[in-house]
Amino acid sequence: MEVDRKKLTIFIPSLRGGGAERQMVLLANGFALRGIIVTLVVAKAEGPCREMVAANISIVDLGTNRMVLALPRLMHHLRKAKPDVVLSALLTPNVLLLLSRVFLRMPMRVVISERSTISIALAHGGLIRKCLFPLLARWLYPKADAIVAVSGGVARDLSRYVGLSHASIHTIYNPVYSEELIQASYDTVAHPWFQDKEMPVVLSAGRLHEAKAFDVLIEAFALVRSRHPAKLIILGEGPQRSRLENIIRSLGLEDQVQLPGFVDNPWKYMRQANVFVLSSKWEGLPGALIEAMACGTPVVATDCPSGPSEILEEGKWGRLVPVGDVTALRDAIIKAFEEQIHPEVAVRAKQFSLDAALDIYGSILFPSITGAQRCGRMSA
Repeated sequence: MEVDRKKLTIFIPSLRGGGAERQMVLLANGFALRGIIVTLVVAKAEGPCREMVAANISIVDLGTNRMVLALPRLMHHLRKAKPDVVLSALLTPNVLLLLSRVFLRMPMRVVISERSTISIALAHGGLIRKCLFPLLARWLYPKADAIVAVSGGVARDLSRYVGLSHASIHTIYNPVYSEELIQASYDTVAHPWFQDKEMPVVLSAGRLHEAKAFDVLIEAFALVRSRHPAKLIILGEGPQRSRLENIIRSLGLEDQVQLPGFVDNPWKYMRQANVFVLSSKWEGLPGALIEAMACGTPVVATDCPSGPSEILEEGKWGRLVPVGDVTALRDAIIKAFEEQIHPEVAVRAKQFSLDAALDIYGSILFPSITGAQRCGRMSA
């Protein structure tokens, strides 16, 4: 029997290499495989994640680097395309999508997802963001048909900050673990630092942004070097590159620390590293931490809001250290070097699979579709 194929639109800022963008592309690809007609709407259709988008997914480029200019173009697209469901990710797209709902009054289901600890993220924004976005979020977020948070910590913070009942927020862990990731992690790493098996390599990855506190990691690594020879690689790009490079020079670590920028396959670095470190001040659910665990790499993370303590189950799968504590971070890294037996972190990482996320998202995005249809038996 022919089943009407549902139309899903996913709205994100761009296709740059951030965790949120990558995870939304994974969801888009997964739903397309399950028979959903998926359209990816982006303010600017540029970035390395574009190559990840499946061929059967339409990409709509709103053609602007300024998110505020995306609102009329988003409304025009929605009015024309008439999707059954729209899913957005990140604060600004969430606000713009909900404004579109207010203005258009169209019969479409709207689901928003919050990827970070909203109270902290807004506190570190500019003046307009600090003043305007809290008001917009408190007005608009209750107008969504469903709200998703990527961790329990994000859900609790969002509930308090926006004034929603905690029960009204769905917690869905990000889709991270996949067989494609595992296969890619076995690719050869040409970097010379991985050729010397006697020299341990510390790895981190993420946007070079204040939230990631890579300055703290570099300072902790300098202390590690005073006790133990090692190298540090931080993968990613972002606005703090110059500042971090200055810190590296000031500490005389030019030959021990590298910032290679964004790489297409960070997982092969993760598998070869001796320890992966997450030094963040705040997070939502850090995908890079889960990816490193999927590759079987020992991990150290700050106990920041939100996500690391949930992923590591309060330290069962890796060490948690206080945010900003350089000495504690140094000690945790050195202990990771010296320990002979580590937790089987890949076992935990498997619980953050794409299929699990698709099943739960499917029940929220398409509540009228039967479970069998959501599991891939919709007619193509």
